[in-house]
Amino acid sequence: MTVTTKGIQAKDIAQVAEGADELWTSLNFLAPLSRYDYEKPYSMDCAPPPGVPRTNVESLPFNICIRNARGYEHTFASSSASFEWFKHELTYALENEESIDRYLREMEGVLKKRTGAKKVLAYDYVLRQEWEKDRPRPARIKVGIKKPILGVHLDIAATGAKSRIRYHLPDECDELLAGTYRIMNCWRPLIDKIESHPLAVCDSRTLAPDDLVPSDVVFPHLEVSAFEVWYNSRQMWYYLKGQRKNEVLLMTNYDSANPDIRCAHSAFEDPSTPQDAPERQSVEVRFMVFDT
Repeated sequence: MTVTTKGIQAKDIAQVAEGADELWTSLNFLAPLSRYDYEKPYSMDCAPPPGVPRTNVESLPFNICIRNARGYEHTFASSSASFEWFKHELTYALENEESIDRYLREMEGVLKKRTGAKKVLAYDYVLRQEWEKDRPRPARIKVGIKKPILGVHLDIAATGAKSRIRYHLPDECDELLAGTYRIMNCWRPLIDKIESHPLAVCDSRTLAPDDLVPSDVVFPHLEVSAFEVWYNSRQMWYYLKGQRKNEVLLMTNYDSANPDIRCAHSAFEDPSTPQDAPERQSVEVRFMVFDT
């Protein structure tokens, strides 16, 4: 039986993967609890009020096949699958505010050239590093560096994109929101290559609208609408095995011209990770990309 999603046959999407490496592992999806029929999932990226849990999101692991895109990564595009990979050298360490600001400005230029956009703004970034599960932050890892997220999610929804644009560009927002725009994310390793806790991405052509559950992410200064994700066997997941520091993953989180293009993603535990693999270190930058 062939499953069809949004007019595209899943078997056709998968043809590029014939003969490719596959691995089976678990991804954590939103647990199918009845309470989400009346209670919106949320998480707080700030101190919650007294007596309020930081999150009400409960996850459930599902066994998933994740295909290695290595060797055919050029067949994916952020304008269709919702993700793509491209090469970009990073020749300096992201060790202080000055170097991080340099990186943000550099990637704005890279993304503007790659997308042909009229305006690109890097509005947020996250440095991540793994440490031992269920242990407090080691002293060697700076405060502010976050752990990889082992849960399937989608960073932003339509109303969240608009609220972000209004917050960061209040003087231009009316004009910019009248045009077409995207929220995009550039993710890359900060070590030679990723072996532990790589990032998996879902082909948006296999992500059904009913797979998405509206959620809220609460920051100290802003509340942003996003999505948690239900498990669906039709979803097709990919990663780039041994992704290197000069290999950038570009994800479309929201596209005002085509809202169905949106990249659900999650870090995952690769059962083939060598015992002596270095801890995952990565950086992700979120951009507002204005096309018209």
